[in-house]
Amino acid sequence: MISDELLLDLEQAFSAGRARVLRQDAERPLRSYPAAWLDKQEALGQLASDASSSVLHARAESAFEVDTPILGPGARLLARTFVYPVDRQDPSRADPFPVTFRVLVDGEERAALSSAYVREMDREHPFDRLMRTLEVDLSAEQGRALTLRLETTRAGATGPAPGEPQAEPVWWHLSLRQQRAVPRQRASSARPHLLVVCVDTLAAGRLSAWGNPRPTSPQLDAWAAEGLRFTRAISPSSWTLPATASLFTGLPPNTHGVLGDARSYLMDALDTWAEGLTAQGLVGGAFVANPLLARANNFDQGFSTWVNRDGPTEPGGADASEMLDQLLGWVDGQLADARWFAYLHLMDPHAPYGAPGDARLRFARGPVPARDLSGHLPQRLHSQDEPPLTPAEQAHVIDLYDGEVAYLDGQLQRLREALELRGLDDRTLVVITADHGEELFELGHLGHGYALNEPMLHVPLVLVGPGVPVGEVTQPVTSASLANTLLRLGGAPPVAGGARALLPRSEQGRPVFSLTRTHLFGPQRILVSAQDPQRRKVVLELGGDGPGQERPAPLSVLRYDLTRPQGEQESLLPGDMDAAQHAAYRALEAAALDWYVSSAAARPGDVQPLTDNEAALRANGYIGADGDER
Repeated sequence: MISDELLLDLEQAFSAGRARVLRQDAERPLRSYPAAWLDKQEALGQLASDASSSVLHARAESAFEVDTPILGPGARLLARTFVYPVDRQDPSRADPFPVTFRVLVDGEERAALSSAYVREMDREHPFDRLMRTLEVDLSAEQGRALTLRLETTRAGATGPAPGEPQAEPVWWHLSLRQQRAVPRQRASSARPHLLVVCVDTLAAGRLSAWGNPRPTSPQLDAWAAEGLRFTRAISPSSWTLPATASLFTGLPPNTHGVLGDARSYLMDALDTWAEGLTAQGLVGGAFVANPLLARANNFDQGFSTWVNRDGPTEPGGADASEMLDQLLGWVDGQLADARWFAYLHLMDPHAPYGAPGDARLRFARGPVPARDLSGHLPQRLHSQDEPPLTPAEQAHVIDLYDGEVAYLDGQLQRLREALELRGLDDRTLVVITADHGEELFELGHLGHGYALNEPMLHVPLVLVGPGVPVGEVTQPVTSASLANTLLRLGGAPPVAGGARALLPRSEQGRPVFSLTRTHLFGPQRILVSAQDPQRRKVVLELGGDGPGQERPAPLSVLRYDLTRPQGEQESLLPGDMDAAQHAAYRALEAAALDWYVSSAAARPGDVQPLTDNEAALRANGYIGADGDER
């Protein structure tokens, strides 16, 4: 099988003086800057690694050349571009004098892109919408050394007068890559296929095995009884982008940097479990129904196949049945006995709540409310575009959600039957989890992302298959542990700094941590939580702009005892605790703050801004139709 490796970093070659500058702007010559320059030392300036990650400011007219080593098989150039606009508020004034980014190979143009695309934006420019990638296939040049030329030019068009504002074009992450052969692993019961099923917005508390009295999840419950169930798996965040980035890398949100406000891009410098497994001779496919997790956002690292569909949250989107068909079709196309891994990301429980067919009202109690409860109801409620729901309407929403879970569980049964039919059940290790959960009025609200309460963070986590012990782990674990677990199962080295693997199982308890930045869900807040094996929990609200600060003082601290019937409905007061309890909570608060600061300091290099992500945010209801963030 074929893997991918870096042959030449053109930015490093430029900084090391191995590039020839052919022309440059007299006022702003070609120059390497820290990546924080892209955001004028605002959001990107908060990253610990910005000082060591660089971009090339390339105001037109500019051109430079780099000579390559001899190319191996499957060579390609990835040239990413960025445009810092004149006016982020008015798209018509974003780039008054567009430039063209050009890539030439031995003097022949092979790719070009006009920066005029920034004029087509329909709202204020977030940085995720100002980046594009030029890819040049160089596979036909195997065995040759080439001269690569990168230009920014107006090709004779009128430019700005001296002192007149102009957009600033930037090259960044310029990488020449090539393929290398890796021996393919063979599958067996000792080396099983690895299948991860991640269900978006699946709250553990709505599953039968986790305490829901309704029979919402008989198939998942059966798998849990036959494998290893983690009863207190906690997501690293309460919404998709930071949580899934942690699932893929094993790293805390403050380390991988996919926080959603400053960036949604999974950095190339990060090691994902998919990349690690590919390097060991497994081939991987991903089938993803959430548009936030796009190839454009670099979540496809390590997967040879990446299928992205809108989920059932959008008209014409793919529900669990359709995504399962995609997965099984790919499995059927794999070589016999060749080991594979797959990632299936389903969207069905996510709002709008409503399973297909009869499943929609399976658990309905009483008459269906007259009010339209479809669409992105959580965001409408948070933005106060929708009046508060009555108790009967709240109960109906819970009924609809449970119907979604039951429909999903039926698809898990279908998956199990499909594996058995193909003779793969004894050669496939299955993981079932969620990126995050969902609050269903337990604390008076609906949705996720705006807080760090248990319904949002407590997710299912089940491992079942060859070599997995049968039992339960009752200590809290972070679902980010999945990354190093999969790498261990695939015989790959662990992610440095990643959460410890779940296998071999351990009953040694330690605190687990979560983080969210609430800009898409309400006023900007930075929330950090920690909970320990004794079920003490703290939630800290932090001030400042982000993790670049030195140990920020909490603006507020909430303390909960999750063993009490009140749970998170009532924060503990000093009078509720004796001296030993008070000391334990203070230690947990200090641990949460230490985690926040140290994980930001550990942020890897190669910082990159967001990609074109706004459409996906709007599709999932995080940005309103009017362009306002919800």
